[in-house]
This record gives sequence, structure tokens and C-alpha cells, in this order.
Amino acid sequence: MLLAAYLQQNPITEEEVRADYNRQLKQLGQTGNSMQYKISVIVVSSEYEAKEIIKRLNRGDSFAALAKMVKPCVGQPTGRLCQPAMDTAQHTARTAVC
Repeated sequence: MLLAAYLQQNPITEEEVRADYNRQLKQLGQTGNSMQYKISVIVVSSEYEAKEIIKRLNRGDSFAALAKMVKPCVGQPTGRLCQPAMDTAQHTARTAVC
């Protein structure tokens, strides 16, 4: 509540956000850490399905083709990840990467 009250009295402007973004972007460029990655994922409902997809990827099957085989979320293009709750997404990504 204190933060909300402070922000109400001291709103952050678009110009301030843009200036900070540009500052951070410049700083990242100087340190060589400005790489960005576009991560694509295939989300399935079982470990068995995941292992089968991994086998096919290891055989050389196209990631894009496999992603199209997975049932998409309603209203999402085929192969695109749904937007789950943030804690679920973080857990899923953390588990997949680890």
C-alpha cells in the first residue's frame, strides 16, 4: 500500500521509463551482454509425450513441424505457448532448463 500511495503522488512518466530503458540498453551494449534470445517451447501434458518429441528432435525432425502437431491453446497460433499463471510459467521454464 505504501508503494501504491507513493506512486500515486509521484507517477512515473513515459519519458522516465524510456530514458531508463535506453540507459540500460546502452549499459548492456558496453558490457557485451546485450544478446537477446527468442525461446520457443513445445508444451505437452505428459512426460511420455515430451520424451517422444525429444526422440524425434534428436532424429532430426523439424521443431516447427513438431510444434504444429501439438494442440494449440484456444485463440493461439499452433505451437505457441499459452499464457499460464506466472508462477506456473516460471516453474515450467525452470524445470525444463534444469
